[in-house]
Amino acid sequence: MKGKKKDIGRNSSDNNGEKKELLSKTAGKMQEKSNTEQLPYEESHFIDTTLPVWNYSLLTDEDVRNFGAGTNYSIYKKMGSHSIQVLNTWGMYFAVWAPNATAVSVIGHFNKWEAGAHPLTARWDKSGIWEGFIPAFGMGEAYKYHITGFEGRVTEKGRPAGAFLGKTAFHCIHQLGFVL
Repeated sequence: MKGKKKDIGRNSSDNNGEKKELLSKTAGKMQEKSNTEQLPYEESHFIDTTLPVWNYSLLTDEDVRNFGAGTNYSIYKKMGSHSIQVLNTWGMYFAVWAPNATAVSVIGHFNKWEAGAHPLTARWDKSGIWEGFIPAFGMGEAYKYHITGFEGRVTEKGRPAGAFLGKTAFHCIHQLGFVL
């Protein structure tokens, strides 16, 4: 037999052993990959701590896909503002959906309401979500989103989720004829 090698001395149990070993190695690599996906953001991404707003995300790719499809029913747990600890530093994580924005920053007493001093970063996936982490941001600090949109139009928005909209404010809005 020219060009072909005959496997002499091997039986089917040896081949099964090799297959099992190969499957075991493949399963091990898959397990390593899934463990990597479960790492905290700061362990799998570089965070530039020299900036006033650190590049940080609580959102996974699955969160963003489901948000885009309208099926992420717990997105409020990651969008808005959340007090968290990043690299042993407490601060506030911000995430806001502003799909037509050209710039988004957080303004408040902490930065003398200066637009652009604490800019959020647009996600790379073109989801329209802007996010970032502001270290040492005080709990209960008043803030707004300063949003620059189409043709430079500027809008300032308070907390979009409106969790602190009290009954009095709701009653006034209702009396003015607006429906929520």
